[in-house]
Amino acid sequence: TEILPRDSGLIPFADFVVNYSDPEGGRAFLDASIESGSWDDEMRRFAGFRLLESGDFNLATNLFGGIERQKPKDYLASGFAMLEAEDYDLASQILQEFAVIPWLRVRPDENYMYYQLYRLLESRKGLTPLEHHRVEELSKSLTGLGYPDLDSGQEPDINSFCAISGNPDEESVFTSNEHR
Repeated sequence: TEILPRDSGLIPFADFVVNYSDPEGGRAFLDASIESGSWDDEMRRFAGFRLLESGDFNLATNLFGGIERQKPKDYLASGFAMLEAEDYDLASQILQEFAVIPWLRVRPDENYMYYQLYRLLESRKGLTPLEHHRVEELSKSLTGLGYPDLDSGQEPDINSFCAISGNPDEESVFTSNEHR
């Protein structure tokens, strides 16, 4: 029995994930597939997060940057990758661009991640006056939404992005369901 119709747009992505999941050749599959360049946005997003997990921060940022229909989490993941790669100037640029993009919707947990990334940048490099002002505004907004201790010292990591995957039924790393 077929699970998906033959003309389903999910088949290329499903094949991509299955080939990546091969325990003996997942990373080699990604490396070879990058050369083909025939990836859709979901393939790039999937590969970008896998590369973040494996520590290939520069390539992950390139993949997130190549997504045509970017979501807020793609920008945030790029900023996180550059922070982890210790390219603080590019991380700062990505975070500043995030602020000026006219997103249709930025969810509170995405704004919380944005806040956390700025705090991480602050701890590693320091902030410009504009960035400091942005952190203050985010703090006010998040406090108004009922977020608890914003300065708990908890730093984002790759698993933090599971919290902004878009599934409102999952408990967030940074938030709880009472914030949704």
